[in-house]
Order: sequence, then C-alpha cells, then structure tokens
Amino acid sequence: MKNMPVITISLLLFTGCTNEEVARNALDKARFYDIEITGYSLFSCAASDFIHTGFKAKNAFGEPVQGVVCSSPFSDRPVIKK
Repeated sequence: MKNMPVITISLLLFTGCTNEEVARNALDKARFYDIEITGYSLFSCAASDFIHTGFKAKNAFGEPVQGVVCSSPFSDRPVIKK
C-alpha cells in the first residue's frame, strides 16, 4: 500500500498526456480523414512537448498514415509527425 501514490502518479503521467480534441482539430485542418486516435505515444515528440497523441488516418490522397500530434498546454500550435 505504500507504493500506491507512486503507482497512481506514474499511471497519470503516461495515460493523461493526450488531447483528442486538439489532435482531431489539427488533423482536420491538415485534411486527414477517417481519424482514429490510438492514445499516448511515448518518445515520439520533443522534450518540450507534454502531450503526445497517436493517430491513424488517411491523408488527402486516401493513403493510410499513422503518426503523433505533439503539443503542450501552453502552445496553440500542435505539430503533426508521421
């Protein structure tokens, strides 16, 4: 029971670092469709990016792509990495 706070904080750090709304908006603006959010994507973004939201989608040409939308709570410009 002594480790319960450590486990809880660790789980929050790795599961609470996605933002589906920001990711969908960024992907929509970039003309992706059939968007599927896949969750947190560890080690996919810069150290300054706190939010790592993985995705699968189709690009404007209908080709399947997967990647991550990187952002931070203090930035209004998410970055899409494929």
